[in-house]
Amino acid sequence: PQVLRHKLMDVNYMEFTHDLAEVPHNFAQRFYASPEEKKLAAEQRAALAGDRPLIGWVLRGSSVHKVWPYVRAVVARLIQKTDAAVMLIGDKSCQDFEKAILTYVAELCGKEAVKRVWVTCGEFPIRASMVYATTGVDVLVGPETGVMNAAALEPVQKVVFLSHSSQENLTKHWTNYRVLEAFPACRPCHRLHY
Repeated sequence: PQVLRHKLMDVNYMEFTHDLAEVPHNFAQRFYASPEEKKLAAEQRAALAGDRPLIGWVLRGSSVHKVWPYVRAVVARLIQKTDAAVMLIGDKSCQDFEKAILTYVAELCGKEAVKRVWVTCGEFPIRASMVYATTGVDVLVGPETGVMNAAALEPVQKVVFLSHSSQENLTKHWTNYRVLEAFPACRPCHRLHY
């Protein structure tokens, strides 16, 4: 029953993992990029964004509910109303979503505006995405994913969309973050979705 799921599952993932390992709650886990990875990310960022702010947007997570359907509208609005560049982050399965975003930005903002949207889906391995998430972007946006978790304790500003998890579960110990969550009575559902 949902009431029991909430009672049993509304625990913080970091705390639970530390308890399993029988270590104190000194939360200091990090993704460690190599100096070479950081250097390449800085060079690529300079080529794309120059002095512009760079927003990294993780398009989807590992399950069907870890996606936000309004990304294209917000990316277009960011291009229209700010000086920012946007980096789209995801694996090969995100390429159609990425193309739809580019098409929408071109239609709404003009073909020249598309140059401020950096497509990396299926091009970057997960390590490269995590390097940018932790050191290369000014703001990181996305659903609850491994890439977002890699940046959890980093100083980068984060906006995370919660789906099946609660703030207690996921972001309780994160730094520099904002949460957006759905309003349905079933959220957080504490269920896996396939």
